[in-house]
Amino acid sequence: MLIRGRHALRGRITLVALALLVGMATVAALSGRPARADAALHTLTLADNGSTLGVPIGDRIELRLDVNLNWTVSVSDPAVLRRPPGVALVRDVQGLWDAIAPGSSTIRATGDAPCRMSIPACGVPSILFSATVNVGGAPPPLPGGGTATYPAGWNIVGAPDGTVLPVDAWTWESVRGQYGRVPAGTPLSGGRGYWAYFTAAQSIPLAAGGTASVRIAAPAGGWVLIGDPSASSGATISGADAVYTYDPNAGVYNPATSLGPGGGAWAISFAGGDVVVTAQPPAPPPNPLAGGFALNQRQPRRREGGR
Repeated sequence: MLIRGRHALRGRITLVALALLVGMATVAALSGRPARADAALHTLTLADNGSTLGVPIGDRIELRLDVNLNWTVSVSDPAVLRRPPGVALVRDVQGLWDAIAPGSSTIRATGDAPCRMSIPACGVPSILFSATVNVGGAPPPLPGGGTATYPAGWNIVGAPDGTVLPVDAWTWESVRGQYGRVPAGTPLSGGRGYWAYFTAAQSIPLAAGGTASVRIAAPAGGWVLIGDPSASSGATISGADAVYTYDPNAGVYNPATSLGPGGGAWAISFAGGDVVVTAQPPAPPPNPLAGGFALNQRQPRRREGGR
């Protein structure tokens, strides 16, 4: 009886020890610490939307977004970023991955307010997030058209075809005289302007390419929203009797004759017709006269006989 009691006691001690080890491992996993002691933990937040992160193999990436939203998260290449097996996530962490192979993988997330699950669903827009992780010195993706940065508040946005915004946008339907909603993540049309509200300053990647010139039909005496169609430069405007850009910092409209990169404006044609938005040409090459030589200067002649 005594021997059996000792064996039973040892078994209980072993079980308790194993439970403690499992608990410690779980706490370590929940904390998001990398598996390797010398590996780094990289944290992505909403401020990193649209960014690119370079990490070595073995590092860990965690995603911490708004805890008040329901998030759906995915990665484009699980062979590059892998969820650590047997690891549960705490409430304020929406994703956790180990960088296991060289390559590039994009983390995408969609956040929805809980009221969107109710019946009827509320109209709170979704929030889209994306960030690209380059592992092990992998080359970055092909360059696009650069980025456009917008301050917090309402902005009139213009972008090349295919550019997407992480927030809902609003376009003006001049014929119907009302706004139309453009859901977040919907590709925009180059040459058209959109209202977009950002809760904080936001840098938006512009789609590569762009259009040299776009014509926007304007009804007589009706306002239209126009936007920069270029991926790398501003734009000039013709065919409009008046053009006004909006300054979100001052909250005022300003008359304008051109648009900055990523910019938009209100335009009106009193007689009606096409408002033409034309991308500005690239900067000219360096001045050949900058070295101090005039075009009519003669080159020195080589003397015959070495004289």
